[in-house]
Amino acid sequence: MKNLLNLKMNYIFILIALVFCLSKNLTAQCSANFNYTIGAGGNVLFASTSSGTTANTTHTWMIGGAQYSNWGSTLNQIFIENQIATVTLQISDASTSPTCSSTITKTLSITSAPCFSSVTIYTVLGANGLVTMGAQPIGSSGGTYTYNWNFGDGGTSNQTYPAHTYTSGGNYTVSLSAIGYFSICTYTTTNTISVTIAPCNIAAAYTYTNGTNGLVLFKGISTGTVPGTTYNWNFNDGSTAITGYLSDTISHRFPSNITYPVGHSAIISSPFWCTDSLVQMVSITNATACSAYSNLQILKDTTQNFTWYILASYPSNVSNVSWDWGDNSTSSGLYPSHTYSAAGVYYIQAIVTVSCGSTYTYYTGGYFYKNNSTTETEAFITINVKKPSLVTVGIDSFKTEKIKMRLWPNPNNGLFELKVEGLELNTLFNLKISNLLGQSLYLETFKTENTSLTKQLKLEDLPAGTYFLLLDSETTSYVTKVIVSK
Repeated sequence: MKNLLNLKMNYIFILIALVFCLSKNLTAQCSANFNYTIGAGGNVLFASTSSGTTANTTHTWMIGGAQYSNWGSTLNQIFIENQIATVTLQISDASTSPTCSSTITKTLSITSAPCFSSVTIYTVLGANGLVTMGAQPIGSSGGTYTYNWNFGDGGTSNQTYPAHTYTSGGNYTVSLSAIGYFSICTYTTTNTISVTIAPCNIAAAYTYTNGTNGLVLFKGISTGTVPGTTYNWNFNDGSTAITGYLSDTISHRFPSNITYPVGHSAIISSPFWCTDSLVQMVSITNATACSAYSNLQILKDTTQNFTWYILASYPSNVSNVSWDWGDNSTSSGLYPSHTYSAAGVYYIQAIVTVSCGSTYTYYTGGYFYKNNSTTETEAFITINVKKPSLVTVGIDSFKTEKIKMRLWPNPNNGLFELKVEGLELNTLFNLKISNLLGQSLYLETFKTENTSLTKQLKLEDLPAGTYFLLLDSETTSYVTKVIVSK
């Protein structure tokens, strides 16, 4: 009996050992790791030292918000600014059973980048001696800076966008120092401003007259205006807000028989910024079914190195489309082509007109790049506007579902609510705010866990003006105007 018991125990130990060995064999044995060498001029060479890899292992490198897929086991990156960089290496191998996957993240201090940037002061003169200022590093990749302001009257600040009130009118010399990471690079500049101590006396007001077929004539009757006053109108019917309008009289055709909150602002920009706004409820009772719309989807052709598409959808009664390509060139037509001489970020405007008279303005844009090959360095980039049904090859890896983006209220003093619907799950998106020069002012990278996104954007520190919000991934790009009014 004792021998039988020992035999059973031996069988149990052997079975446990077999299960352990099998479980070890079923666990793919790979582990991500890498080394890096920091050279002169911000040049860093990354090299994978991962274990358990095969010839089929893919390497994905992530540096900040940028992702480099299928780049190989080495990556050479040039950092244009000194910074603390976060670098992630992800390896995966579908040829093993089960699939092997491993990730490692490291941080490194970049201290060898050259000091080639500069800093510029932006000022917005307000009423009663209030001046709002902003610092913009030129040539910067958006790194972190420490700012030291001297307002010329004894006042100082270390904010990026400070507001300062002068008690006496006159000329003041504002000085600014921008100090980069590790205090290696320091950029200084000065700007002389002329301050006027006076109140803002604008009082926004308007009247309106209903016409036929949803047409309304608006007449501004704001008080306290001067020659050169500009006017903003927001009809809140899905059309683009009209800004910088030189006349206080404007007409607009509304699409539906409902009540619209119509916003109106009167703005004086010289000798100081002075503005007031008003919203009135405008009821429409005789609108007709005359509305323009469009949807534009930007896609990279995966079979042709220098070709991009805009898949354009229009209503059946479209009569014309006017295009502004964002590089100081324009054209018209439903399906034109355009050539860019260099890769870069371009903001495209399309104004769609339908036969019954309505118009619709659509903004889009993104980074139009060339593939990573030496044969493309001198080539031009062509973008072709096409019907979606006519593009059947070369875009298999791109998604064509419609993304709906709403930014509300727009314009306002800097506190916006962004709502996006139709996002693809588990996709890395960049959310970027830039000025009209294309300089990045805000950048956030996120991975979608839902098909919708609701986010509050706090841009109160930005000076009054027009900006662009760009939401893009590897396969899609959407852009809209952001208007900050103070």
